[in-house]
Amino acid sequence: SVVAPGVGIPTTTLQGKGNLSDLDRRDWVSDFQGTSAAVPHITGLTALLLHIDPTLTSDEVRNIIEGTADRVGPVVYTTSTANGPWRAGVGHGRINAFDALKAALPARLRR
Repeated sequence: SVVAPGVGIPTTTLQGKGNLSDLDRRDWVSDFQGTSAAVPHITGLTALLLHIDPTLTSDEVRNIIEGTADRVGPVVYTTSTANGPWRAGVGHGRINAFDALKAALPARLRR
C-alpha cells in the first residue's frame, strides 16, 4: 500500500566465507535492493510509531503510514481511499517517517 527506498541500500551481508572483521570489505555485499531492502524501512517506522504510542492498533499504524506518505512520480493518483489518493504500483506513495511520527504524537506536542 506504500513504497519505501529499495535501491542501493547499504548492508553488512557477507558474500562468501569472510567475516565482519574484514575491514577492507572485500567479502561484503555493498548494497541490496527490492522488497528485501524496502520492508525494513517500513518495519522500522512501525517500531518508532509504536514506541511513541504503544496503544496504536495495527489499523491505526497503517492509517498513519498511508495517510502521511508522499505522492511520488509523474503518475496520477486516480483512486481515492480513506487514507488519501492511491495508485497501482506506488500505493499511497513513499513513506514519510517525519510526518508519520508527528502524526502519532499527542496533539499538544505537534508543531
